[in-house]
Amino acid sequence: MERRKERLTEMRIYVIGPVSGFDDLNLPAFDAARKALALADFQAMIPHDFIPSDATWQQAMRRSLETLVKADGIACLPGWSDSNGARLEVEIAQSLGMPTLEVGDWLEPHIARNRERLAKTTKLCPRCQRVIPLLLFDKSASSGDGRQSYCRDCMRGHKKSR
Repeated sequence: MERRKERLTEMRIYVIGPVSGFDDLNLPAFDAARKALALADFQAMIPHDFIPSDATWQQAMRRSLETLVKADGIACLPGWSDSNGARLEVEIAQSLGMPTLEVGDWLEPHIARNRERLAKTTKLCPRCQRVIPLLLFDKSASSGDGRQSYCRDCMRGHKKSR
């Protein structure tokens, strides 16, 4: 068992997702994913740590791909498929045989073992059935945990259909 935990601690996960079009470059979502993955004993890397905020898309992708190939796996944030850069990163990672999962799928095997620690930073969206970082749920004063029931993506889809 110690050997398995040791191996997981060494596993480097590169977090990808949409960045362009966000005032804060989607940093809260990336940072929440990093924290949740760290609680599950992964070494998470996010692009905000090594890509300057004023980089062009091409510069950002070059730096991102340099880091991606050093990772052991890819964790995708919700909405990643709407990002040209993230779709390219997933395609390259899969071509290289790297495991490419949504953030919640990386966390799921570790939830039972670390339920108390992860419960403070993640939440299950009952609509899409994904366990994702708590910060990807909008705030709600009427909720017991202070967050809406559905994640932002599901709420956005629900609002569009109304």
